[in-house]
Amino acid sequence: MNRLFKKALVGVLAASMLLTTAPVVSQAATVTKGSYDFSKMTVRRVWFNTNDPVFLIDNYNRVWLDKNANVVATGNYATITSAGDLMAPMKEMFAQIGVDYSESGNDITITMNGETLRLTIGSNDVVFNGNTVADALTAAQIPMSVNAKTTYPTYNTFLSDDYNVTFLPVAYILNKFGADIYTDSNVQSFYAAIPVMKTSATPSYSTAAQGYGSRYDGLLDGTLISNKAVADNIVALQNTDGGFQSLPTNTDMTQTGLSNKLGALRSTSTLLDGATTAELKYLAKYITEKNPGDSKYQEAFKKGIEFLTLNQNASGGWQMSPTAAQGFNGNIEVGNNVTTAVLGLLSDVAILNNQNYVFARKIVDVNALKAAVTKGNDFLVSSQVSNDDVKAGWASQYKTDGTVTMGRTYERESVSSYTTKAVAEYLMTIHDPSEAVKSAINSAVTWINSVEIAGQEQKTVKDTSMNKGFDIYLVDGNGTWASNYIYDSTTKSYRPLYSDVDPLRPDQKYVNTYDLTNVSRSGTNVDSKDLILYATRTTISYYNNNLAVELSGIEYTNWQSYLVNGFPTIPTDPVISTPGTGDNAGTGDNAGTGNNAGTGNNAGTGDNAGTGNNAGTGNTAGSGNNSGTTNNSVITVPAGQTIDASVFEAIKANGTTIQFNVTDPNGNIVATWKFDGNTITNFTPISLGVVVNATSTNAQKLIDKTKVADKSLVIHFDYSGELPGPAQVKVNVQDKFANGTQVKLYYFNEASGKLEFQNQIITVTDGSAEFTITHCSDYVLSDVSLGDTLDNVKLPQTGDHTNILLYIIIGAGAFCMIGGLYVYDLRKKKTTNEN
Repeated sequence: MNRLFKKALVGVLAASMLLTTAPVVSQAATVTKGSYDFSKMTVRRVWFNTNDPVFLIDNYNRVWLDKNANVVATGNYATITSAGDLMAPMKEMFAQIGVDYSESGNDITITMNGETLRLTIGSNDVVFNGNTVADALTAAQIPMSVNAKTTYPTYNTFLSDDYNVTFLPVAYILNKFGADIYTDSNVQSFYAAIPVMKTSATPSYSTAAQGYGSRYDGLLDGTLISNKAVADNIVALQNTDGGFQSLPTNTDMTQTGLSNKLGALRSTSTLLDGATTAELKYLAKYITEKNPGDSKYQEAFKKGIEFLTLNQNASGGWQMSPTAAQGFNGNIEVGNNVTTAVLGLLSDVAILNNQNYVFARKIVDVNALKAAVTKGNDFLVSSQVSNDDVKAGWASQYKTDGTVTMGRTYERESVSSYTTKAVAEYLMTIHDPSEAVKSAINSAVTWINSVEIAGQEQKTVKDTSMNKGFDIYLVDGNGTWASNYIYDSTTKSYRPLYSDVDPLRPDQKYVNTYDLTNVSRSGTNVDSKDLILYATRTTISYYNNNLAVELSGIEYTNWQSYLVNGFPTIPTDPVISTPGTGDNAGTGDNAGTGNNAGTGNNAGTGDNAGTGNNAGTGNTAGSGNNSGTTNNSVITVPAGQTIDASVFEAIKANGTTIQFNVTDPNGNIVATWKFDGNTITNFTPISLGVVVNATSTNAQKLIDKTKVADKSLVIHFDYSGELPGPAQVKVNVQDKFANGTQVKLYYFNEASGKLEFQNQIITVTDGSAEFTITHCSDYVLSDVSLGDTLDNVKLPQTGDHTNILLYIIIGAGAFCMIGGLYVYDLRKKKTTNEN
């Protein structure tokens, strides 16, 4: 490949992206020179800074330099030539961008874009594409193995054994692989735009915008509806040890073959932030609601439960990553949905008889789960922090010996109000609690009430001058709670602890103030050095205005009432008998199966199984027991409903037409879908969610650019892709268009970034517009012609998460090439002159 041409292209991209305050991830434009196709290349942006334990990637996303310990980059970030002495661990960076990186003894091998670089710890020689380059590195660039325990002892108090991290010459390596490098004055960092050719190591998974689709963060918070595609991905993602790795929050959990799209991001099992427990809860929900015939879901659930019970620490708690327990991943994590989440799940299965787990109690060792819960409860009671013989709350992290410890640099030794709330809420679920448990709860609630920051509250303020478009402040208000507190033995009281990611800022005076410098606040001068850095305070939570409102209110009141009047009755699992089978099997509520299967309320399936008008109305409508259809059946379903493949199989087989009325949470019909069984061509499950006037979409951004937003309406569908057949869709548009208005239908093509007229002109009737589609994406209804207006307007192409916004306009090829070379040469000359 022509390296100069590649660097010229990347130079144009890098320069344009440096000017972008909030970059957008997008697909590389296709440019072919000879045999080199730029559509197979992504450009990833990374930032490194001296004395920083993290690097930034893409949209300023923070990633720890080492995934187990706190280490910082060294050298001068401003020297961007191959001679630069910036040294940092790069293993995690290469994993993020999808490059093959390996360490074997003292040897490091990096393979990228068809080229291989080998370095050796302690040597200034390198091997590039099989050719040895003697003395390639300066003395300051020689790869080294750094013991985090002895080199950074105050950053890694949790380390009891040596832990070595490989440091490499950042500028030399990235220059060698053709990255375009600058000094980013906005964040005072070394900045590189790295061209990466796609390989099996390159992450290629699809993402979903916040508020749309079935995202991984929805799995973690338990809001995803039961969906076969999600369940199948969970089964495929399960590691051999039974646990699950953590995924990027915007991962689309419905995409096909997700486990094969993670590339170098495929990782070890963890419990952090609810990973593993969230997957198991989802599988249980899916199994209970859908009763799938395939046993793989129950097998995965059982394997996951065994992962939890087998990896309970001897102390009684659970480590962040039990089977990869190095560094802070080996800490006992009480908060962040680790130990409390595990105990809550095991208790629901084995003790509280949660009805989502009826199947589970038949396949797991219930007694083993009960023993684990008892041991975990004892750990929680014994690990409650006490100072001067007064109990407080719980720390987030502990060593395996039960002593409080730190985690990442912003997670210093302290008492966590967030963790304390989570522990107290869990302990309140214990029926007939011991006196020790009662004491723990009462003292925790008392402590939380005592550390309220009265008269103030956190406020998020819009600020478009900042990278993220907002900032966080503490202002006069109704009270709030800091996330962490430390004890002052002199005053015998707790005060907030504000620790930054920057390891040199472990105990800041404030998170932020309205004026950053020389402001008198309660008689104290405040300087920017006293504050939490912007990048930290806008990504890490330091306050919660509502933390104790429920805990100290209705939750605590209800618990006290339970102590007096008794706890809620634990449900009893239903007794399910096995009915007979035969040519004319029984007709009871759960009748058997046969050639003329039963006709009871939940009659079995068979050659002549019953049909009716109330086809499946659960989270995923199905066919079978009560799911038959008659001509022109009408089914009402909530927004977000997924229609199972079996429904489309049934209406195709019967040649019937079925209409789905989609309702909002108040029961109002917001859209209808109508499918004719005679036109069904496939049985793809689809979600029926529809958002009318979807303003946070690329289609909306496109029409905003041409000032036609007041005459146009964006229709967003949760599902994206080909439909099982043509669908007649009716949506409520009365807030935008009057009855009698004629509107045109446009399809937004994500690949081209343009709107395409669908040859449909609709007259608004009774406040609704009705049209026919065969493919779901975003559509636009407009009472003006958008063809002339938008023909020359185009948004950047969108693609998978790994790509960066490519501001390339492919016009006359020679003109683009010359312009790219000119910009590249000009920026390089400028950089050379500055250094």
